[in-house]
Amino acid sequence: MRFRSVVFRLLPVMALSVLSGCEIINPTEDTPSYLKINSIPLDPRKNATESYGSASNNIVDAWVFANKKIIGCFELPATIPILADGNVEIDVYAGIYGDGQKAARFPFAFYTQYDTTVLMEPGKVTDIAPKVKFESRTVLPFDVYEDFSAFPATPAIRVVPNSPYKLVVNQDSLTDYKYANGTVGVVYGVAGQTSDLVLESLFNGKLPQGNAPVFLEFDYRSTRSFKVGVSATPVGGNAVPILDLTLNPTRQWTKMYVNLTEEVNITGLQNANFRMLWQVSMNGNPSDYFAIDNIRLIHF
Repeated sequence: MRFRSVVFRLLPVMALSVLSGCEIINPTEDTPSYLKINSIPLDPRKNATESYGSASNNIVDAWVFANKKIIGCFELPATIPILADGNVEIDVYAGIYGDGQKAARFPFAFYTQYDTTVLMEPGKVTDIAPKVKFESRTVLPFDVYEDFSAFPATPAIRVVPNSPYKLVVNQDSLTDYKYANGTVGVVYGVAGQTSDLVLESLFNGKLPQGNAPVFLEFDYRSTRSFKVGVSATPVGGNAVPILDLTLNPTRQWTKMYVNLTEEVNITGLQNANFRMLWQVSMNGNPSDYFAIDNIRLIHF
């Protein structure tokens, strides 16, 4: 799965970071001031009465500008040297790993930037605590959002029909992370059943094309490897699975930002309908499981 430049909010910056291992400058002259950023939390509120769901995120980098000049990309937590003093205008962008790949890190276009002015002194460390929200243009189809708090009354995903597997809510053994909100979805293995587990969204509709960014977010924990992508149904045709990304098993909850921009722009899929799709390899062990939470499809 390749990353299209449309998802890079700061494409020239991305190129610079590749050349220097993320941090762009390493001041050796003069005495820098220092900016300390421990983390960048996400505020999911849209307004006083609406939200984009869970605060779940995996913001790993701060992309920092000082007086509109790029300082660099810094893995969090970070103490950042800046060759400036006095009142300095600071802009911070929240960075993620696309498709879970550390080599594909970029500022996430769906998050707002954080702006502040900091009084900086050479040799002094100044702490700031950036927060970000979703950009106001962000579209979240709620029929794809799922945190399992109301499941199965209003499900957003399901196991495909005629499957031996069952999607259920877990409220204890797998809810051991801060974004669980008390419940997660889980499918357990079935003794002797080796067919793939396939989950799909109930959403089956249009997504932006013309290379507009489309991302699928979710948290997962799994004893089995799995593929994720879309099922595309072209006009007058049959559904075709497009599963370009394979993820490894992990017993730790992991946040994924899956870039679906390329998948929904494949030639021949103009005006197609799309479902979200997960395909899990199973081996007949009832102790195996695939757990998922905080599913969120976003685009502009």
